[in-house]
Amino acid sequence: MTPPSDGFVRPSASHTTQHILLAVVGSLAIYTVCGLCVMAWDALFDHTNRAKLEPAVESLPSPAGANPKPSSPDKGLDEALGTDKAGRVSIEGVQDARSSIDGRSKGATKPAPKCMFGRTDVYFSALYYPLLTWLSFSSMWTYGVGGGSVHERWHTVLSTSYWFAVLYVGGNLAHVPVTLLKDQTLTYKVQMLAHHALSIVCFIRAAYVGVGHYFVCLDGCCELCTWLLNNVFLMKELGLDKIQPLFALNGFLLWLSYIVFRLVLFPAWLYVYFTDTMSHPHTTLAFLTPVEQVLFPLTNVVLLVLSTVWFIPISRGFYKACFGADADAALQGAPTGASTSTTSTTSTTNTTSTTAAAAAAAAQPRTKVPYKHTKPNKQS
Repeated sequence: MTPPSDGFVRPSASHTTQHILLAVVGSLAIYTVCGLCVMAWDALFDHTNRAKLEPAVESLPSPAGANPKPSSPDKGLDEALGTDKAGRVSIEGVQDARSSIDGRSKGATKPAPKCMFGRTDVYFSALYYPLLTWLSFSSMWTYGVGGGSVHERWHTVLSTSYWFAVLYVGGNLAHVPVTLLKDQTLTYKVQMLAHHALSIVCFIRAAYVGVGHYFVCLDGCCELCTWLLNNVFLMKELGLDKIQPLFALNGFLLWLSYIVFRLVLFPAWLYVYFTDTMSHPHTTLAFLTPVEQVLFPLTNVVLLVLSTVWFIPISRGFYKACFGADADAALQGAPTGASTSTTSTTSTTNTTSTTAAAAAAAAQPRTKVPYKHTKPNKQS
């Protein structure tokens, strides 16, 4: 049997350091580009929706002596409608129309605004995780399912396995500040930072020393689940979740791959690892430090525990995606609440009826009431 090899010569430690630094800088550069694209898209979307809202704003009634065409929808609107009771009904409708500027109405072409860092991370992940998935699966194809002999599993370095370790370390180092800046719960951040820290320590050792690349790439196959999970948020970001068959298919693939490449893969990893170390300690444990002998299996135990915990909301999200319910709340592990489609429909109805409400307000007799400046609620 021919040992797995693609003729790759492992770089020196100095070159490996340069490669990891380039991976970090490159990941941060891609994050920056994605963030600028998100900001540019939001600015364009805001401008387009304000242009569509302008005719409805100009048609609203004005108090006696006021300019019938306010110079600014935000300023003139409150000044024009803050003096009569009937006008206040129109204010509510216009506030709903304003909310459509941020993409909160069902008829908008962009979903509700989320944390900019979270949305940037979605676009970055759409490029990053497919690459990691390809590198890990390509390496496993060369290694074979069993990885050959014990020596081949522990000491064979492929070009794809090396670059997988380098890009994984670089990308996750760049993801640490993004995780801290994202609008997520403290529990989520602690879990993700612990995951990153353990994985980086294990993979960076493999990149420098060249030991255990088979196990690194076997673990890396779980990134297929991360890719499919990111597709859920990407489709909602782009509005593709309205295509129910496509959304449900991705949910099914996510649920199935999660079972195979996490709940089954991590125990299999532990079985092969302990079988090798117990039967051939001079070929395996002799090349690991005492800390690594504990840290490597411990990392997979932690990943298995986290994956088991995350599988509950993943399963709930798959169920809700198939039946057209809110998958976001399920993926976050939140309790089922009112469907966002109901809120979106209400917002759209109010937006559509803004001009009609203005006409009704104009027909009502004006009653002087104290001015009360009302601002729409802002969502982060």
